[in-house]
Amino acid sequence: MIIYFDNNSIPGKAIYFDNENHVINYSVTYDDITNSVILTSEPLYDKSIVRFTYTKIDENNVKAKFEISPTGQIDAFRTHLEGNAHKQNNR
Repeated sequence: MIIYFDNNSIPGKAIYFDNENHVINYSVTYDDITNSVILTSEPLYDKSIVRFTYTKIDENNVKAKFEISPTGQIDAFRTHLEGNAHKQNNR
């Protein structure tokens, strides 16, 4: 995934590539209240959309949530995967 700047010099877009020839374009938004970064896809080939939300817990931990809206409607997201990640310091 590559996150890049939009016209406002703010990282506002992202693009994902994988070895199965998937290419997904995302808009990137920020929620200062929940301390989250949200990546929402453009509609996919079947009109579904996906959303990744990364919420900072503290300096070394983040909560990750992956949701799918099969209809492409914002109010139809269902959680597909959810978990926490911890930054490991190598010494």
